[in-house]
Amino acid sequence: MTAEDKKNTPVRIRTIGMTDEDAEAIRRGHFLRRRSDGAYSIVSPKQADALAEVGGFTFTYGDELAKPLPPVVWGCKQFGIVQGRPSLLSGYAGAGKTWFAIDFAIATAAGLPTIWGGIPIELNGKVRHLDYENLKGNTQRRYQRVAAGRRVSLRSLGDRFGLAALPTTYLTDESAYELLCRACDGVALAIDDSLRASCPDVDENSSTIRRYLDVLTRVTAATGTIFLVLVHEGKDPAEGRSHRPTAQRTRGSSAISDAVDASIHISHGDEANGFRIEQGKCSWRQRGDSLTVRLVDDGPLDASGLSKAVVFELVDEAVEPGLSTSLQRCMASIRELLQSSDRPLGSTEIRELVTGKNATINSALAILRERHEVIQDTATKLYTMSPCPPASDDGQPEDERTADRTAPREIPRSRVFPRVPGTREEKRVPVSPSFRRGHASGTGDTPGKNGAPGTRQGTRPPNKLVQPPKE
Repeated sequence: MTAEDKKNTPVRIRTIGMTDEDAEAIRRGHFLRRRSDGAYSIVSPKQADALAEVGGFTFTYGDELAKPLPPVVWGCKQFGIVQGRPSLLSGYAGAGKTWFAIDFAIATAAGLPTIWGGIPIELNGKVRHLDYENLKGNTQRRYQRVAAGRRVSLRSLGDRFGLAALPTTYLTDESAYELLCRACDGVALAIDDSLRASCPDVDENSSTIRRYLDVLTRVTAATGTIFLVLVHEGKDPAEGRSHRPTAQRTRGSSAISDAVDASIHISHGDEANGFRIEQGKCSWRQRGDSLTVRLVDDGPLDASGLSKAVVFELVDEAVEPGLSTSLQRCMASIRELLQSSDRPLGSTEIRELVTGKNATINSALAILRERHEVIQDTATKLYTMSPCPPASDDGQPEDERTADRTAPREIPRSRVFPRVPGTREEKRVPVSPSFRRGHASGTGDTPGKNGAPGTRQGTRPPNKLVQPPKE
């Protein structure tokens, strides 16, 4: 037998540092299999027969692949949190990430059916919170306030919940895998708060940070624990955060999002004490709808001047008759996106930046066009907000009910002649041929409704440049 064969052959020995549980497994006939990194893992006799290691790669073959699998273990099906790769809970500093993680932890440990004011969860079991950022007292006080709001006694949870404040074991340690496997044995949910603090020696912008998220994935494979990892979002770019796709808001390398199954993004909403929850990545199912949650102080103040309880309330957004909640959320997101944009946007770009199904976003755009809240250029197919104010109850814009409707309407110049940054208005602006066909300025063109470009009635020789009219 060669040295390589000895390395990959299961052995029946007790190694230094083996736990009593490992020794008991060996006595029951299990094997210790030496891995490529020199560590050992417990392998049952059946698994040892099914495994075939070739050149460092462990393959599972047809008979094993064809076996039926147990049902998927969901943590929160609505947002795609599942027993598999870690899930991210991201937000800018002070966005409430830890508060939402704490509510998830208490609901899981206490066996409650919902989190965050009414979102159903399917997870019930032990919880471990690894807090690398806060002092024990600070996080403990948050747990007491959230538990009081959920009417849960922390004392009654016993060992179903455990908090480790400022642990000295980091994901970058060589022994991280073995220590996490022991700490998460029999645990349903583990919270890493936060990725940056648990990997202090790794540059977030380097793709090597994925290696340490993969450590958590291997721990899940060994223990079944679902990991919820808190990460920070980057600073607002010059054009505003709303212009970045939700899945790309996480700070650091894109390898962070690549190494997870789901990402949930939290930001301050328009409601008082409100937080906006949006789905970024979701590998197992369609993305969940965005929603707004409000944190409300409840009960008397304690000696520190803080309320003794914090309650999560799911904001019931106004529902228009005949329109689903997800459709209204898409419409609101599109309005916000176009209002904050300094340029027209195409439908493809809108679908990338707005959270929701493509069919729902397309329906929202169609409704906004029918209501004349947005305008789609007939030539470029780009969308902008309508310059007309919203319609009143009688269907007419507020400023047109008393206006002289016989007066000629002025076509907004910015919609006929594109603005090019860095050029003066007097300069000739190059325009694409498709743009010229819908915006001919010669004789025979008639503007359409609300100043939109109309149909072309005449013809003229094609020009490469369009000269803006003089004032």
